[in-house]
Amino acid sequence: MVLDLDPDSVSIRHLTTLRHTQPLSALSLRGIRYGNALLPCDCRFLAKRLYSFNTAPLTRQWTDMDASAIWGLGRHGVDELLRKYSGHTEPYISNDWLSWRSAIPPALHASKPCWKIYVSTPAHEAGAALAKTLATLSITPFWSAVKIAWRSEWALRPDKLICYFESHDDLVIAGRHLATELSGFQTQGTPFTSALDDQGTVSWAVDPTSTPATKSAPSPPLSWRAWVATRLSELLLANRHEDYRYRIPLTLEAIRSDGVDTEAWLPLELCTTDTMK
Repeated sequence: MVLDLDPDSVSIRHLTTLRHTQPLSALSLRGIRYGNALLPCDCRFLAKRLYSFNTAPLTRQWTDMDASAIWGLGRHGVDELLRKYSGHTEPYISNDWLSWRSAIPPALHASKPCWKIYVSTPAHEAGAALAKTLATLSITPFWSAVKIAWRSEWALRPDKLICYFESHDDLVIAGRHLATELSGFQTQGTPFTSALDDQGTVSWAVDPTSTPATKSAPSPPLSWRAWVATRLSELLLANRHEDYRYRIPLTLEAIRSDGVDTEAWLPLELCTTDTMK
């Protein structure tokens, strides 16, 4: 995969502070074990299952509730926060996501990596978490956009609330504030991302500018989590005839060879020894 990082955009000092014991590492490994237990199956089916792992069960409570109620629009001061910090811009819906742009968004470039923070709380805390996230972002520089899942069943996903940034340094500053402000919330946890706190409520990832073509997804470039899920599904299927005990170690070894740190679930180029000095 290609990140095409500008050396000046990644603070080595900040990267060092982010490398700690990863509370989401065990969650990601449970997801891989779950995928292994589904074999044999179709590769795309397996990739979707890995991508959506740790989604909460869909119950009548959530099917009967619309997305605006789940996200507390009209409550928690969310509407006022959106008006204040989004420059009075109207939200827009695309592919079942409701998104807002920052009042003064930086210039995003398709040729640069896309830096993301995930805020992952249970659905019943989604509205309060969104309000706290927006209030926190208001005091941090240059967040680009926020999007929330706009289907009631998607609010059960772990990756239901995503914040976008132009640079790693902007992400780190916002991440530190969010980790502090959201410390009292329960954690759901987004697999195949790297935690910014001790619980995994706030985590991050970076979408490469390009990803290697895979049999299941030759193009266009995938998001980081989608690419990881797709690649893991291919590797698990490739190892399906191996002894059950060895499938996961072989899969992890192979994806590490593809450039993935399987502890932090980040590109290895962000986790090298030289980078961490």
